[in-house]
Amino acid sequence: MEIKCIKCGSKDVMYSKKRNLYICEDCGYTFTLDQKISSKIFFSYGHDSNVRLVLRIKRDLEALGYIVWIDQSDIKAGDEWRSKITTGLLESKGVVAFLSKHSVRDPGVCLDEIKIALTQKHGNIKTILLESEKEVSPPTSLSDVQWLDMSDWTNLEFESKEWEQWYSIKFNQLLQVIDSNEFQSFQGEIEEVDNYLLPVLNDTKELMLLSKEFIGRDWLSILLEKWRISNTDSKAFILYGESGSGKSCFMANQIHYNPNVICGVFCEWDKIGNNPANTITKVIAHKISAKLPDYRKLLLKKLKTFADKLDSMSCKELFEFLIVQPLSTLIDGGREKKLILIDGLDEAEHNGINELAYVLADSIDKLPLWIGFVITSRPESNIVPIFKRFNPYFIDTKSDNNKNDIHKYLIDNLSKLNFKMSDEQYTEVVARLDNMCDGNFLYASLFLDAVKQGNLNILMFEEYPSSIDDFYERNFRRKFENDLDKFIEIQKILELIVSENRLPATIICNVINVSEEEIRRRIGLLGSMINEEQTFFDGINRPIITYSFTHKSFAEWLTDYEKNYNFFIDKTKGSNKLLDYYRKSVVKKLIPLEKISSVYDYDSYFIQTHIINLYINLEKWRDLEQFLLENDTPLFHIGVVLIFSQIHGKKTNL
Repeated sequence: MEIKCIKCGSKDVMYSKKRNLYICEDCGYTFTLDQKISSKIFFSYGHDSNVRLVLRIKRDLEALGYIVWIDQSDIKAGDEWRSKITTGLLESKGVVAFLSKHSVRDPGVCLDEIKIALTQKHGNIKTILLESEKEVSPPTSLSDVQWLDMSDWTNLEFESKEWEQWYSIKFNQLLQVIDSNEFQSFQGEIEEVDNYLLPVLNDTKELMLLSKEFIGRDWLSILLEKWRISNTDSKAFILYGESGSGKSCFMANQIHYNPNVICGVFCEWDKIGNNPANTITKVIAHKISAKLPDYRKLLLKKLKTFADKLDSMSCKELFEFLIVQPLSTLIDGGREKKLILIDGLDEAEHNGINELAYVLADSIDKLPLWIGFVITSRPESNIVPIFKRFNPYFIDTKSDNNKNDIHKYLIDNLSKLNFKMSDEQYTEVVARLDNMCDGNFLYASLFLDAVKQGNLNILMFEEYPSSIDDFYERNFRRKFENDLDKFIEIQKILELIVSENRLPATIICNVINVSEEEIRRRIGLLGSMINEEQTFFDGINRPIITYSFTHKSFAEWLTDYEKNYNFFIDKTKGSNKLLDYYRKSVVKKLIPLEKISSVYDYDSYFIQTHIINLYINLEKWRDLEQFLLENDTPLFHIGVVLIFSQIHGKKTNL
């Protein structure tokens, strides 16, 4: 068995038979094999005047036997620092974030560390305020984390008698948090839950929405809170709104600012895989586990007993097993009503069926009174009838409330543009924009972005785009109309991205035979229309890069020939290219997600889990039959059963 130092990860370790312990030749740390790694803590801090306090806390924790990962001592010359920081975070059992003006600046390394801690460490993060709350603007993602206030540490002479008395009190408060059963057991229990569920976690959309300025919607927050407190007749608050009505921004801010939210999930049409209903159900269970310790312990007990049955469960059975049963078993004890948020339920549709919607409608009433669901969706014909009995609320884009919110949003952002205009011109601009937005937040956002980028003259009223589709059309004309070769370059990539869910950059490179740097350059031409996402896997020294559309309406415009015949993207053409590559690259050896140790492993896993659905989407039934005969593996058989079970009678020759 290979022994690594539990502090720095070095393989240069020697065993002392006399002392019965291991000694790291790189960092000098001594340890035994049964020593718990649960004492390893990652420090996230800024390199500013507060370093003295950070290092004092590190010294005192290490004197008590804790292992503290800190970049000053754990990153050596020549190390790839981003990789080292990521590894340090992933190998730690908890995170202590020191908040100061410098550490929370954007962009900044500390914000990246906090993002990884929140996504990969599932929120096992404690914060220390080093400067006045008025001076520090902590990231919104930490809004529900109660910090330890040490902002007055500079008021006394450092390490004087008075200072030591003050510090002793604060340090003991920190120890109580770190020594708590919740902090110590949290990560191990969450990892155990994840090993059973393998949830597909991605917070890119959530973080992107939180980065946008959120103005208004007070009336909607009041409406939701009134429902949460006083409505005992319905366990679901259903909110419908058209594309661009601001539903997702509202939900993102509720997730991070409403203390009564215990779970928030964003359904994304291009990221939820071949079985979205089961995928989202597992993510909900994971996120509730991170918030409710008693639920987590009960769920773990169930998973240890019945884990081998999860893959064979239907979504309804899985939702009952993971969500309904454990939540209903918890002691009520007069709990205040807590909320589970699901945004964009219409995007959970798969092969024309939204199984998750049916399951939610059937299961919500089985949950205890202290649980309420908040669900947003477009008012699609296959969604509205299902939730009719819950008396859903529709966002009326023509209502005064909605128009006033957009008006506030425009006024606030126009004031930041530093665009010189007279009072008369300003009044005219606001009036015209109010009219052009017509209650749609997406139009307002796209307009302001175009002005900031210098692509639109705010005083040229006749140039205002007539619709969101018109924004996309103008953007492409400006960039590609006089350079068709450049469009052909990006067209090859877009054909693949619209064809497949969250396609890895390495697969795109192999299909069109260009480098990752070239892919990034081409996609950069589209600006904010495409998101580059990074997913970290333990054991891989660089993130998995994937690309997705910022807004579903952009993908819809690209692939609609009637709306976009000049720059049309053929999804079928891209699907055929991918399928041809998948057939040549697929391997019969199954690679479980938890065993992935390289980017190439991930590509193989991705191909294995997506190739069947590609056959289905292209309706190549005979080819699929031949493929299954040639690739006789359990994964392919399970995949085809799951997919065909959702097609509900679709005629095939298979």
